[in-house]
Amino acid sequence: MHDTLEDCPKESRFEVLTSIINKFGPDVAGIVSCLTKSDESYENYIQRICNSVYLEVLHVKLADLMHNLNEERMNKLPASEMHNLKTKYNFAKTKILKSLGRS
Repeated sequence: MHDTLEDCPKESRFEVLTSIINKFGPDVAGIVSCLTKSDESYENYIQRICNSVYLEVLHVKLADLMHNLNEERMNKLPASEMHNLKTKYNFAKTKILKSLGRS
């Protein structure tokens, strides 16, 4: 569910977020909203996640990163793309673990 808003057209996001609020409550909607990358740099996105009032945001994003860093998935990519994504995801993982006090 964490990619729900990113995967829908921008003009539908309010309607989708309202549906999430109605089905799962405002906290889940807040978590989903926080995990949605907007028109911001990746570094700012990760910093926003690290500053979230919802601890669940850190755990969901960390699980997402670990899934994305899975070697089986990574090995299917061209070497240059794999290197770039590993660098990007490991940067995020390090920041999130530090925010969780596990650096």
